Amino acid sequence: QRIARAWEVLEATGRPLAYWQATTVPGPLARGALRLLLAPPRAQVYARCDARLGGMIDAGALDEVRALDRLGLPAQRPAMRALGVPHLLRHVRGEAGLDEALDAARTATRRYAKRQLTWFRHRMADWRRLEATGMRDLAATVDDLLAG
Repeated sequence: QRIARAWEVLEATGRPLAYWQATTVPGPLARGALRLLLAPPRAQVYARCDARLGGMIDAGALDEVRALDRLGLPAQRPAMRALGVPHLLRHVRGEAGLDEALDAARTATRRYAKRQLTWFRHRMADWRRLEATGMRDLAATVDDLLAG
């Protein structure tokens, strides 16, 4: 998908995608705004990812994956590659136990979260990073930051 998108941009504009990514126009945040990156500790992010997966399972994700499997879509379709779907499909098809499928889905989710954290770190390198662990901690940190 990324290669196809890069090719579309090149064809449409005559310039590679990297050109457009490097020459972004400064937006309103570049004009003196206080730019904050809310970055909870990685362990907290991973714990919340795990909890969300558990909640999705409790809410019927396996039934949803079964219904998706019945559609007979090709494996390369975006819906079939969605985070966790390939792992849960293996369970639904009897190719893996539930614990194995959930462990694999957790690992994939954590890798995705790590890529997001890396993206934020690189794209927002000059933003003030706040590693608050909860709303009260965040409020106190912002309050301290604005006060002094």
